[in-house]
Amino acid sequence: SSCSELVYGTTLRLPCDMIDVSDIPPCDIEFITDLRHRMQQLNPVATSAHCTDRYYIHPSLKSSSHIFLRVNRVQPPLRQPYTGLHKVLCRTDKTITVDINGRKTTVSLDRVKPAHLLPETVLSPPPVIKNLKTTDVHTSKNDEPPTYVTRSGRRVHFPKKLTTYIT
Repeated sequence: SSCSELVYGTTLRLPCDMIDVSDIPPCDIEFITDLRHRMQQLNPVATSAHCTDRYYIHPSLKSSSHIFLRVNRVQPPLRQPYTGLHKVLCRTDKTITVDINGRKTTVSLDRVKPAHLLPETVLSPPPVIKNLKTTDVHTSKNDEPPTYVTRSGRRVHFPKKLTTYIT
């Protein structure tokens, strides 16, 4: 006795036991040639392209003189996602050649954002800040108490009643 006889009380019928082999007619040559001919006439359906990525390219990229470049790496928090201001040297349909730290670098258009600048910003060099000289020990006016400058550059004003004790 088998496991199925013990569980179900009878033998199980397999799908091959349900079909009588003598009922199936032998394959006809005409049927096979007709089937082959019909299969050759079938035209496959055109597949759809699911993986074509389209990027938005800003229209002003064609004429902008400077750009910002996106950084394509994982960065720590509170880091700027774009570097720049980079000068555009050359353009093609898919790439832009820019000047990054004195080197020509070709980058893809999907990493680029145009920089909208005022005309005088592009032409003028950045302003130079001159260091102001601080007064030495103190500057005094007749009306005001003397001003003392510390080593760190802070100006300290003491009350008039304490000026006799400080000097």
